[in-house]
Amino acid sequence: MSEIRIRTTGPDEEFPPIFDLLSDRRRLRLLAHLSRRPDERVDVDSLVDVVAAAEPCTDRESVAIALAHVHLPKLEAAGLIESDSESAAVRWLGSSVEMEFDLR
Repeated sequence: MSEIRIRTTGPDEEFPPIFDLLSDRRRLRLLAHLSRRPDERVDVDSLVDVVAAAEPCTDRESVAIALAHVHLPKLEAAGLIESDSESAAVRWLGSSVEMEFDLR
């Protein structure tokens, strides 16, 4: 299981990009789902189902588009997942990021 730690050294420091990554409920849902399956490749359709089930007022197609064009690319760029476009599957990489606050 991954551990997330962020280090900030002072009040004028910019917040690390991980805050943006973790600020979205969909990405948090994806991270929670994938981190419980560390050795599995999870197909994107099942990730769409996970998010759509938590958002009953949202249609599945808009969730699929948002995952494909926004959320999964952000998670991959951060090194938390690896995606395979040929098989339409995603794998949790279990990266860890340090989090520590000192905002005097």
